[in-house]
Amino acid sequence: VVTGVFTETALLSAKRDEDIYMVNHVRQLFRTLDLDESGMISWPQIETQLGAPEVQEYFRAIDVDVSEAQGLFKLLDLNDIGVISADDFLNGCIRIRGPARALETMLLLRETTRLAQRHLEHAGRMEQLLMDLDMRMG
Repeated sequence: VVTGVFTETALLSAKRDEDIYMVNHVRQLFRTLDLDESGMISWPQIETQLGAPEVQEYFRAIDVDVSEAQGLFKLLDLNDIGVISADDFLNGCIRIRGPARALETMLLLRETTRLAQRHLEHAGRMEQLLMDLDMRMG
């Protein structure tokens, strides 16, 4: 029993250390990518730095392949405004932590949500147009 408690405590401590390591790497990656120090990063800022070894190392440290950088950006740009805040970047990187499959899954989920939203908007417009047409014909 004592060995089990010790092992569990050691695992929890290791997990906590790994989380701290991850958060520190994500913060440093954001600072590196934020060329104009505005507190926001855009895709062009990221794209121009993807070849830099330190940027590639940061992406490796957060378990995201550099080839997935644009997908990560699109996923984290929650408002589709073309920029990501430091908080959104940190929270998003922590949530998608893991192999690229997790990133792809979240990206698909986000795109599905966007498409569903567009579908609802379109359906609402069509319904309004049909009601207007019915009133004119009626």
